[in-house]
Amino acid sequence: MVTGSCLCGRFAFELDGPLKFMSHCHCSFCRKVHGAAFATYAGAPAAGFRWRSGEGEQSRYASSKTLERPFCPTCGSKVPGSAEGELLFLPMGLLDGDPGARAEAHIFAASKPAWDEINDGLPAFDAAPPGYPDPNLEAPPRPAEATPGAIAGSCLCGGVAWEQSQPPWRMGHCHCSRCRKLRGAAFSTQVFAEHGQFRWLRGREEVQEFQLPGAAFFGNSFCGQCASPVPRDFAEAPAVLIPAGPLDDDPITRPMAHIYVASKAPWFEIADGLPQFDEMPPGG
Repeated sequence: MVTGSCLCGRFAFELDGPLKFMSHCHCSFCRKVHGAAFATYAGAPAAGFRWRSGEGEQSRYASSKTLERPFCPTCGSKVPGSAEGELLFLPMGLLDGDPGARAEAHIFAASKPAWDEINDGLPAFDAAPPGYPDPNLEAPPRPAEATPGAIAGSCLCGGVAWEQSQPPWRMGHCHCSRCRKLRGAAFSTQVFAEHGQFRWLRGREEVQEFQLPGAAFFGNSFCGQCASPVPRDFAEAPAVLIPAGPLDDDPITRPMAHIYVASKAPWFEIADGLPQFDEMPPGG
């Protein structure tokens, strides 16, 4: 038996049964809505899936004619939806334990961001894997009002957009359980911008905020329509924290390290040569 939940705990579930075709999806839709380099999903047997709380309370965003993306309206975590026949699609970052399954492939690898590399030896398909229908997804456009040469980003529905005038001074992958539940992914990737180099282009009023109770700084800023994570822009913070997945431009800076590796998902292995720290690196 494996359990899982969203970050705030409003949605919780348990799973009993083998997962089907776990894969890392690099499509721009998944990257924007999960805020990560890729999303990891698996098919969960509907007969072995049970809600502990939150059933029927999901908000949903229809990202295409055939695909809805359910999310928690309180914290913005991506959550399971309805069963598609015998299976439902499960965002793996929500799990508390090890389901025993491991990723079998990378899909939509042709859409991966410039700052991420696939180097774990798994099969990589440019679009949908053989035997699966190709949804023919078109990447959301770069914000039209973005300044030439700036690094722009936007949510999946396009309601929220922003830019930073200079490349970020830091970029890194975080494997803490909070980030995994929030993103529904193996890890989160953030970039940092100076306050004076960041500005909202549109949709600041659409941003919802969730502050994790008991945490001094950890929370989530997300689009209220599609639940894509967006920058956390607070004057008291030393920098603007920006999720890398929704970026529409190459940030130039590349990931520097993996942090909180002691908390990483048991179903994911780090295959690059970046420095790894069990928690925060020395000096923060």
